[in-house]
Amino acid sequence: MTSSSPSSYLTCAEFVEEAILFEQESASFYHGLRSQTTGAAHQLAEMMEKQELAHERILRELDVSRTRELMQFPPERSLSSHVIPEGEIPLAELIEIGIEREHLSRVAYEHAARFVTGEFQQLLEGLAHFEEEHEQKLISMRGL
Repeated sequence: MTSSSPSSYLTCAEFVEEAILFEQESASFYHGLRSQTTGAAHQLAEMMEKQELAHERILRELDVSRTRELMQFPPERSLSSHVIPEGEIPLAELIEIGIEREHLSRVAYEHAARFVTGEFQQLLEGLAHFEEEHEQKLISMRGL
């Protein structure tokens, strides 16, 4: 059963705003991960931080203010609902949190892309692809 409450729907502009915040949080997450690593893991975290900041810039450049379409977006998939833990966390746990964040963001972008068309759909599909790459890169860091 699907929910039809107003909170289950987002405009494209609202989705983009949430995605921008999530990309900012992700960049902060990788900055923190980078500060706790060395070598290849440090380089990977630095690269991913830069990519998340690039995603944020791309999303900020979108003009969706006149887009009136709504997309159903279940609250449990909300990008803003995943909080980055505070305090010192072991690297292995940070990697697992990162894998989960990337997976959830990929699913969110894929879900949103199914409900829009044109350039916005292509952008969301591209972001989903990048998030999938991030997820795979973090999986490769397990055990470092």
